[in-house]
Amino acid sequence: MVRISLIAAALALFGANRAAAQSDALVAESGAKFQRNCTLCHQPPDLQFATDRAWLDQVHRTA
Repeated sequence: MVRISLIAAALALFGANRAAAQSDALVAESGAKFQRNCTLCHQPPDLQFATDRAWLDQVHRTA
């Protein structure tokens, strides 16, 4: 349980740092691309779920 808490805290800090580094225009552009290309098959990620947070982390690392 402690390990999961540490991972969640690390992801939260990682996400906060990345969010601060991104410009509002880039975030808006990414959201528009997701709606245009992905929402036909995929729901937007829900950050309440670890699997969705992990998916976003993977996208950030491989994009």
